[in-house]
Amino acid sequence: MQSEPGVTAKFHYQHVLHAVKSREAGRPIYEDRVYVEILVAGMSKQTVNRPANDRDRERFHHEWAAFERGEEARRVGTPLAQWPRLAGQPAMVAMLESQAIFTVEDVAGLPDGRVGALGMGGYKLRDEAKGFIVGAADNARADEAEAMRAENADLKARLAALEAKMAEEPARRKPGPKPKKAPA
Repeated sequence: MQSEPGVTAKFHYQHVLHAVKSREAGRPIYEDRVYVEILVAGMSKQTVNRPANDRDRERFHHEWAAFERGEEARRVGTPLAQWPRLAGQPAMVAMLESQAIFTVEDVAGLPDGRVGALGMGGYKLRDEAKGFIVGAADNARADEAEAMRAENADLKARLAALEAKMAEEPARRKPGPKPKKAPA
């Protein structure tokens, strides 16, 4: 899962030379420190790789939790290679991924200032991504409505069958409680 749409954060260990301990030992001493690499969709040249701090752990809480579990943080969204618009266009997928754009949602969320980096057709691609997302949501709602209609028809048929069965059976009267005898 992704904590912030359009931003990819990856926590990792980096070996850092510890100057004081190295000087005391007379040889290079390294420590593993937790770093965070931050990529913003459409801004691949502005990658940040620095020591992680508490603010990073809060801001990218899903990624941090995955790092602590020893897992790779999962991206949320439709991978570019699964988008029918880019089917059979691996070069286009690779170009977008080189710009830190990994999902259709990343494309749809690009601000105007970053769409220009995609070159000609960037605005059209972003509009198609937005349309894909809206269309998929509409399809999901239509599928849900169709499933509800089918369930409703099934329930109506079952109710009609039960009503017919009840009409066929003679009315049975259950005996009530026996009258109490008065004490003599």
